[in-house]
Amino acid sequence: MKTKEKEKKIGVRTSFAVIRRILKDAKPILPWLGLAVLIDLAAVTLTMLGPDMLGRLSDMLYEYEKSGTPIDRSLFLSEAGKLVLYYIGAAALSVTMMVLMNNVVSRHYTCRIRTEMSEKIARIPCSYFDRTPSGDVIARMTNDVSVMGGSIHNILDILINGVLKLVMVTVIILVMNPLMAAIILVFVPFSLILSSLLAAKSEKHFDDYRGSLGKIYALTEEDFTGFDTVKAYNLEALQQKKYDALTEGAERQYADGIRLSGKVEPTVALLNGITYVAICLVGGLLAVGGTVGVGELVAFVLYAKLFAGPLESISNGLSMMQSTVAAARRVYEFIDEEEIAELPPAPLPEGDGAVVFDDVSFSYTEKQPLIEHLSVSVAPGQKVAIVGPTG
Repeated sequence: MKTKEKEKKIGVRTSFAVIRRILKDAKPILPWLGLAVLIDLAAVTLTMLGPDMLGRLSDMLYEYEKSGTPIDRSLFLSEAGKLVLYYIGAAALSVTMMVLMNNVVSRHYTCRIRTEMSEKIARIPCSYFDRTPSGDVIARMTNDVSVMGGSIHNILDILINGVLKLVMVTVIILVMNPLMAAIILVFVPFSLILSSLLAAKSEKHFDDYRGSLGKIYALTEEDFTGFDTVKAYNLEALQQKKYDALTEGAERQYADGIRLSGKVEPTVALLNGITYVAICLVGGLLAVGGTVGVGELVAFVLYAKLFAGPLESISNGLSMMQSTVAAARRVYEFIDEEEIAELPPAPLPEGDGAVVFDDVSFSYTEKQPLIEHLSVSVAPGQKVAIVGPTG
């Protein structure tokens, strides 16, 4: 039993293992996720039609300006109307997907996790609660699960939308102009590597922050439930000192995590800006040389901007994922705790009511002894109490 529990706990130490566990727990909502992917695919497809149509409209205007060829107004207005409808349709589908992810996917997911944790409480031995403050358990069931639910739909939306856009734009730009496409694609590895490195460095700070939040919840719960004891023994100043130390530590850990993860998006934006400038310069030279038409250049520049957007979104998603992984790790550590072994009921032996403790030792944790080598006999009808330092 202990070996299995040890394997489970090791299994959620790495970020990859936690993410895999999150996806495994998302199986019941896979049909909804599939519907979300289809809706997003339709929205991305409509978005991809926009630059090509703008390119054709630009060619019409350029030909009119260059040679004075009259513009077919009905065709121009028809194409412009289609363009507006495409963008409105893409926006409506994106909103529909967000509502679906938030109201259905996220809520069902968090409800199932909290239900599993509630059922787990009844199967955890008392020794766990002896060594773990109840406030920390409350923090795992409320704050940590809320972080998981609040982030999962944003992360999935960012990753699904970003990956679909990247794939579709990559295919389109390679077909349009392989040379300019190569300029865009050469910067992709740098963006992904930098994003991954910065996100990985911020993970430790978010882990520490989630742990500190659990301690703050535990101290708050302890002070409220033991209010009379705190007042009776004049412990207000001591408890305030503990609280200040915990909150200052949590604030510092969160600030360090945000400082590192916050560098991801501007770094990727800088690389995307360099790529955009390079595309404009090379595309302008090709247009002057007659290799690329004006409409094609306009469309390609717009596709380049569409390519940059998903990279920034995915980088932002990687940053958000670190906080989610830290919260999920605490939740799964609780779910994977060793459970009480089910034993058949044993009948009590007959006796006269006397109770004897012979060389008994007890402690909540191995490192902190509590009762050592206790021997006591309690006669029938006698009342004996074991009293701690506070009475």
